[in-house]
Amino acid sequence: MKQTAFVTGANGFLGVNLIRELLENNWDVVAFHRPTSNIKYLKGLDVKLARGNITDYPSIFQGMPDNVDAVFHTAANTQLGERHHEQQFLVNVSGTKNILYCAKQKKAKRFIYTSSISAFGVFDHDISEETPVNIHERGCNHYNYTKHLAEEEVKKAAMEGLHAVILNPCRIIGPYDAQNWASFIKMVHDRRFFIVPKGIGMICHVRDVARAHLIAVENGKAGENYLLGGRKASFKDIAIATARIINKSPPRHETPSWLIRLIGRASEVFASLFNKEPLLTPEKARLLTSRVTCNFQKAKNHLNYQSTRFEKTIEDSFKWIKKENLVGQKEK
Repeated sequence: MKQTAFVTGANGFLGVNLIRELLENNWDVVAFHRPTSNIKYLKGLDVKLARGNITDYPSIFQGMPDNVDAVFHTAANTQLGERHHEQQFLVNVSGTKNILYCAKQKKAKRFIYTSSISAFGVFDHDISEETPVNIHERGCNHYNYTKHLAEEEVKKAAMEGLHAVILNPCRIIGPYDAQNWASFIKMVHDRRFFIVPKGIGMICHVRDVARAHLIAVENGKAGENYLLGGRKASFKDIAIATARIINKSPPRHETPSWLIRLIGRASEVFASLFNKEPLLTPEKARLLTSRVTCNFQKAKNHLNYQSTRFEKTIEDSFKWIKKENLVGQKEK
């Protein structure tokens, strides 16, 4: 008999990849998405579409099947900037509480929560699942804070009997990403070297992260975290890898961290004067210049997590971006 999955954030970057992985493994899928969402990449897939919002409990209850085998909660607000704080808390914390409560009411067998390494805070070294959270330290942003609070809700639900597992990916790259890391890859392709931050992170192929979600259904321990990492890479490393693929020159220099943070502050002031979205917020500037690395041995041991080769990850992302015609015109 087929297993059934309920996926929030179904139209998102990870959500689409997760759904495709579920379908390849013979699952029935209920794809939960907002009424206003672009569901271009869900069309043509053998899924049941359910419209609603994680901040609207009745729509969740209507969409989630009874006795569902697994709820995959990938939906989140990742925007960085003070003007988004209220909505971000509503989505990331209150929305997660709604999904958890509904999962308990519907007697869900498993609950897999997509968190982030950001939920641990900001560090200047590799962390593990045992690293104490420093979410209130200088350098943490509101996104860090809301993901931590959401994790606390998941752990509380696990203590109350819901088999809930938490996955904490680092920097996810791959197909179906048209905005996040794709923006930087497109920038390299179009030779628009505005800034090249000095931040260091671990690069995860989105398909590896999706597979870890499926394995967590059977092997993940309730109430526990699993960090998902990959090769350590800087923005310059990503730029060099992209430049090799497209046979163009990579940027020669990295942008000083102090300058990126200054641009972030100036951009926010300018945007407030003209009531526009900042090009770069102070929160995003801090993230771009920080370290995001971990020891992910636990995921290797328990979830059979494998990290795709770094160059292959960048190549897969670029091939998809090019296929979707998201890069600029060829240079004349």
